[in-house]
Amino acid sequence: MTMSMSVEPALRHAKLRAAQCWSRLRTTGRPRGVVLAYHRIAHPGTDPWNLAVSPENFAAHMAYLASTGCASTLDGFMGELRDHDRPARRIVVTFDDGYACNFHRALPVLNETGVPATLFTVSGAIGRPGAFWWDLLDRIFLEMPELPAVLHLKAENRSGFWSLGNDAAPGPQAMKANATWKPDLTAPSTPRQRICLSVWEFISGLNGTAQPDVVADLAAWAGLHPDTRSDDLSRPMTMDEFRKMSAAPGIEIGGHTATHCDLSRIQGEAAFEEIARDRQLLTEMTGRSPKRFAYPYGRMSPGAGHLLREAGYEAACCSRYGVASSDSDRFLVPRVQVIDCPVEAFAQDLQFLLGRLNGQVPQDQDARAPHLLR
Repeated sequence: MTMSMSVEPALRHAKLRAAQCWSRLRTTGRPRGVVLAYHRIAHPGTDPWNLAVSPENFAAHMAYLASTGCASTLDGFMGELRDHDRPARRIVVTFDDGYACNFHRALPVLNETGVPATLFTVSGAIGRPGAFWWDLLDRIFLEMPELPAVLHLKAENRSGFWSLGNDAAPGPQAMKANATWKPDLTAPSTPRQRICLSVWEFISGLNGTAQPDVVADLAAWAGLHPDTRSDDLSRPMTMDEFRKMSAAPGIEIGGHTATHCDLSRIQGEAAFEEIARDRQLLTEMTGRSPKRFAYPYGRMSPGAGHLLREAGYEAACCSRYGVASSDSDRFLVPRVQVIDCPVEAFAQDLQFLLGRLNGQVPQDQDARAPHLLR
């Protein structure tokens, strides 16, 4: 993948800054590092949850990571965390869910730069033609200019009723607000935004067998086919794509449940079935048993770690912001979600995070990187 000319000056500047500080950060203190979480490599119409990073920015991010010499596999990094006598500063790249764009857009960049990555995969989604349900939800409520005035959904022993009122056909100002809305930063300001959040909670709380029918009902209500997607690469990978990516050099596969279920809402046998079936399916698909796991939505019940151990996992990543160290709980390894940002901000934030661990930033300063990682 050839990097655009507009990216190269910023990347050169970031590499110069990296040369000034990374050798020092790599060789002092106990083993610590940052686990980065990506999802989509795309230019979506709406992205309320900041799941997408543009192909251009992603290419620059990976070229920068390669220049630091700190990029590591998750397996290698977890091994170093067990070796308290070997100081290290590592950066680990991970992807969640199994989007097709990971194969078509991310993998060529990873191959070119030599940066390894772990793909936490929803095994039950592989080969499915439609979009992930949360992307379909965003398209319906945040992009479509006209919807029916009333929505009624039923599933299991639950039902939901929502009235859009005048927001069934919002004006240009409301549509603009919907398209740029970020729930993590601002409270919902339109009926569609509030309903989008409410329906998201409704669907995410269902078990994996009930979700497809509800999503199909939602799509039909909006006048869409359930396999509708914003572009061809917003779908999950096909089986062939997934097998090719899993076999690529530097790629590790991890579990993410069979149906992307919320492990804080199901427990016991049902939760174990989601975890164990996912691991079994991934093993059958790739010929390798995954050792790491990532919690869907970053949510888990207090007993989730025990279930993961029982299923054969050795560690799990969560969505708690922070830096992983030898003190980290192996089943609550922190991760930092990457949002769409230019390479200079990306580099500055990584240097801030690892520099803070190295005692170079006052401890009373805000623990979060100052710009575009969260």
